[in-house]
Amino acid sequence: MLTNKDIIIPGIKQDQDCGISCSELFHYDTKWQNITLKNICQHFQPIVLGIFGLCFTINMIPLSQMFNEEYYQRYMEFFSTKITYVNTEKSYWNLEDGYSSYMNQPVLVNVIPARTSGVSYNHRLRLMLQSSDDDFLSCADLGIEGGSFLITFSNPAEYCSVSPRVYITPDTYTKIQITPFVRKINSDLKWRSLEIRQCYLEDERKLSIFQQYTELNCNHECEINKTISMCGCLMIEAAYSTKLPENRLVCNCLPTCSMIEYEVTDTSHFDDWNYMKSINLVQNNSRGATIELVFKKPYFTAYTSASILNLKSLINQLD
Repeated sequence: MLTNKDIIIPGIKQDQDCGISCSELFHYDTKWQNITLKNICQHFQPIVLGIFGLCFTINMIPLSQMFNEEYYQRYMEFFSTKITYVNTEKSYWNLEDGYSSYMNQPVLVNVIPARTSGVSYNHRLRLMLQSSDDDFLSCADLGIEGGSFLITFSNPAEYCSVSPRVYITPDTYTKIQITPFVRKINSDLKWRSLEIRQCYLEDERKLSIFQQYTELNCNHECEINKTISMCGCLMIEAAYSTKLPENRLVCNCLPTCSMIEYEVTDTSHFDDWNYMKSINLVQNNSRGATIELVFKKPYFTAYTSASILNLKSLINQLD
């Protein structure tokens, strides 16, 4: 699937050595395109997402390609006890050209990010999540009084995102359908100046922490800069960053000229985990949920901008 999914653990664990591990969260019976994945945690990378704490992300490009070298080493040191990701293959996917670098391959298998060719039962990703009762976060202001798992979605080049998101109630089977929308600009507009086009082409804007420029990555880095500048402290999700990135405090985080956005819909029904406890498939003190992720349609919608009209040009036309 061409989407990066962050699976948020129920509790807030600010000490990464005390946080839940991937093997504790994910049940062994995980299926991708109807094939059981052995050692599922080899496919997950740990990150920290704001107040939600430790989470695990799947189908993100390798963080060795997302972070610049110095910050990747700091990330590795910070998550030293939580890293189970073993994929060393380089990803040649990017926002602007997609999978075009793989055109010489007759069949796209074992690529990063992974992709599927259909929308049926046999083209899904199925995850079984579990956690003990004591680990669940309950927060009425966030609408999760009874405790929930949280899943967020972003494109594979983005470090993290809190929207779109889905809260998953324990003891349920939830089907999540994903609709991607791809936006690009006409090739003729790429030659226009940045001031006119108001979006960044690939490799046009460099960041200090991230190799991959996206508006979200830029804003994330800018928040780190401003936080250090204003209070001399770090957000918990930036704990791997121990110095001020060399970046302007005036962020100017424009969108990328090519982008992917996602619309997600979900349906749930009750799923009795007591039966699985009775046959020792899961622990007696655990609560869990089964999640099925699949594309909603056998195609995606692509938009191409053929003209550029910003506020300044609109005012000029009205004069």
